[in-house]
Amino acid sequence: MLITAQHMNKRRIAKALKRLKHLPANKYFFRYAGNKLKHLYLKATGSTRVAYPSTVMLELTNRCNLRCTICPREYEYGKQMDKGDMDIQLAQKIADELWPYLDSIGLTGMGETFLYDDLEGIVNYIKTKNRGIIISLSTNAVALNFIEKAKRIIGKVVY
Repeated sequence: MLITAQHMNKRRIAKALKRLKHLPANKYFFRYAGNKLKHLYLKATGSTRVAYPSTVMLELTNRCNLRCTICPREYEYGKQMDKGDMDIQLAQKIADELWPYLDSIGLTGMGETFLYDDLEGIVNYIKTKNRGIIISLSTNAVALNFIEKAKRIIGKVVY
């Protein structure tokens, strides 16, 4: 299937309408809207200052179950990297601080996201903050018990 600009625009519009349905409420709406206006103002004035990000990438783990030849970990500096998981409390703290400003959050990085022990827990935690936050993740889809883990979060994330 050829993806055209018209198709992409329809997809963006549908995504924006879905996001509009779930904007933060109460005082958080004003934080969200104020941050969007601040972003536009800073961009228009050419300022080097930045507003809160509306999209973040959160690397929950940098552990991986593959050894891809193009991966930086296969080179000397990559082999020296510490490997491990982000503490769930830290991931929750980041979500707590940023959620009023976020449109989307990517759970991705150098590792296989599905190796993170409490992936379902952090996905659910983010969704309790605001159901409209778009959660995306990347996966090699060959982690142990991938299908079972994916079934538990499939309706809450975008792959």
